[in-house]
Amino acid sequence: MTTPYEFKYEEMVQDLMLTCPWLVSILMRVPGVQIDDTPLADEIQWMATDGVVSFYHKERMSKESMEFGALGIIHEDVHVLLGHPFAKRTEMVNLVDMDVWEFAIENVCNYWVKTFGIKVDPRVIYEEKYDGLTEWQIYNEIMKDPAEKERVKKLMKKAGSGSDGEGGNGKPGK
Repeated sequence: MTTPYEFKYEEMVQDLMLTCPWLVSILMRVPGVQIDDTPLADEIQWMATDGVVSFYHKERMSKESMEFGALGIIHEDVHVLLGHPFAKRTEMVNLVDMDVWEFAIENVCNYWVKTFGIKVDPRVIYEEKYDGLTEWQIYNEIMKDPAEKERVKKLMKKAGSGSDGEGGNGKPGK
């Protein structure tokens, strides 16, 4: 027997499969795992992925609209699709400014969400000026401009993402 909340999560995934059939394969590959009453609940405010599953915080997710939930599910699945969780497990973490990298991958994921026809919530990290660019293009553009790099680093610190190594503290979709 599922609780009403678990049904809501499954309902969001089913609705996404019907409205965005091109996403069925990724939606089926990345199951959701509720993290309440686990040590992860303190680390993840809304959603996150390790590349295998999407972790979700029941209490916060149950307060959001279906549209916002859809944004989170697709956002995390796009991270998996683009290999972002796997890149963070490599030596790459020692080669890049993680605040800027996190900003870049958040923008790419939220751009994809937008192209799938899902409204990008103003609470997530997304700037239209980076639409259509890859993670590396965004990263390199920011690194060339010291003022932009500083702005991004401040934004990511406020969001609780990036160099703390955890991400997910303060912004949905992480």
